[in-house]
Amino acid sequence: MVFAPSNLPQSSIDLCMLEKKNWIQRHLERRTTLTVIDHLALGKLPLLGEELSLQIVDDSYSAVTLEGQKLWVQLSHRINKSNRQAHLEKLVTQFYQQQAQDWFSERLTYWQAKLDVRFSTLQVKQWRRKWGSCDSKGVVSLNWRLLLAPAWVADYVVVHELAHLRYMNHSANFWQLVALTYPQYKLAEAYLREHQHQLFLTNVAQDQ
Repeated sequence: MVFAPSNLPQSSIDLCMLEKKNWIQRHLERRTTLTVIDHLALGKLPLLGEELSLQIVDDSYSAVTLEGQKLWVQLSHRINKSNRQAHLEKLVTQFYQQQAQDWFSERLTYWQAKLDVRFSTLQVKQWRRKWGSCDSKGVVSLNWRLLLAPAWVADYVVVHELAHLRYMNHSANFWQLVALTYPQYKLAEAYLREHQHQLFLTNVAQDQ
């Protein structure tokens, strides 16, 4: 899919596609070889470098409970069988979003002291190809799917977004601040590039 300004001539788009043909082909071929993990189907849910065992039981009502390394999901027997998988995914997603709210709040408080900045609001988002953002008012938005990555990777994104409260750009000064605060930031960026296709709960979510 190609996105372009509405007033750009088709000939210019075609020329650009022709010039980038080899690059496009390489990335399409790479995408076909990526191993996508369906965490829900496997019953193994990553959480900040740990692994939770998914336990599903029928019950009179729906609920989610974390007990040690086990995530118990009660599914109401009143749920139609055709909606069962979607309801399961919704419940597990809500669990991750709540975990993200708590964990990001704690990490933002920790790292803002290190950076000598102050964020105003945390927003937990569900983006497909974006991990975080920060605006000049101090609103930090972070993708809950970062909790599917190790904690040290998610921590980097927190630092990255908070650093924007000092530099609202990606200048040399910005990257110098990030490097001083979080020396392993390049490793974290490499992890996200190489594993972004695995940071979804299901195959279906990844393909949407």
